[in-house]
Formats: sequence, C-alpha cells, structure tokens
Amino acid sequence: MAPLINRFPFVATHLKRMIAKLNANDEKHTIKSWSRASMIIPEMVGHRIAIHNGKKHRPIQIKDAMVGHKLGEFALTRARKPQKPQNVKKPAKKGK
Repeated sequence: MAPLINRFPFVATHLKRMIAKLNANDEKHTIKSWSRASMIIPEMVGHRIAIHNGKKHRPIQIKDAMVGHKLGEFALTRARKPQKPQNVKKPAKKGK
C-alpha cells in the first residue's frame, strides 16, 4: 500500500481557505474545525487548530512530525479513567 501522503489528501475546503488566508496575511489564530477526517498538509504547520472531539474543541499546535496524519488522531474522543486497585486492604483499626 502506498504512503498516504502520496495520494491526494482530503482536506475540508473551508479549512484550506482559512489556512490560505492566514498564510497570506502572516496571521496566527486558532481555527475551530469539526473535520476530524482532514489530513494535515505542510501548509498547516505552525498553526493552532481546535479539533472537535465530540464534546468540545481541543486546541492542537501543528508540528512537522504531524504531516500526513489525520486531525482526529490528535483529539481523543474518550476520557481515560484510571483503574482502581482491586486487592487493597484497609489497615486494621486500633480500638477497644
């Protein structure tokens, strides 16, 4: 299978337009996006994109190493709950 970057990457058109406008004006603003399926392209590097995780937007700073990955990979949709210890005994009480 060919690497994903060699195929035509899907990037939402509204996201492309916003990135192009920010690059033309040399501005850095946080961009809100619901498009988790969009692929990160080199023009996005250095920008901050708030990706929707189903509940709220998680701001992500785009770096060189992220090129070729999807935006949704960096905004986790499930919260991690730490497991409680199973066999922890409470200390015996000193008493009567």
